[in-house]
Amino acid sequence: MKHSNDIATDALLEHWLKEGKLVEGGWEAYATRNLKDAPPEQIQAMRTAWMLGAQHVYAALLHLSDSEQKAKYINAMTEELKEFQRFHLRAIEVKGDEGK
Repeated sequence: MKHSNDIATDALLEHWLKEGKLVEGGWEAYATRNLKDAPPEQIQAMRTAWMLGAQHVYAALLHLSDSEQKAKYINAMTEELKEFQRFHLRAIEVKGDEGK
């Protein structure tokens, strides 16, 4: 059974896909959650970085010609993002420990 957060995420993803705004929707979700008090210059710089990252991934996917190459790319990207998530979670734990 899916968790309610997963259902909400699926609904948002479906909405963004229908609107043709998958990257922009992800950005809005990220910025709303993480950049509430950021100055406009920081928000614009972060949005630019977000969009350039999405453009890079998109261009790489378009460059790959067959399904096997795309599967390898997606698997490699999955592992890379998992490692980033582990790093990010460790950083949050360390930051939390500093407040004790």
